[in-house]
Amino acid sequence: MSENKYIDDLGVEYDTQADYCNSPNLDFDIIYNYLARGKRTPQNIEEKTWQKGGKQPLRNGGDDISFD
Repeated sequence: MSENKYIDDLGVEYDTQADYCNSPNLDFDIIYNYLARGKRTPQNIEEKTWQKGGKQPLRNGGDDISFD
């Protein structure tokens, strides 16, 4: 990875971490972890709805949200 660049799994390069976190190319579990941490802006109704309840595991001392 070049300095100050973020590259997703498809090889798309982003100038900032915020651009990377808001990428539509991220895996489901990464998207929802970023939403729970406030690093991602919800991109659709599903993400907005999930974000309202998704922070609960982190508030309870969890480190990560698992989607096994």
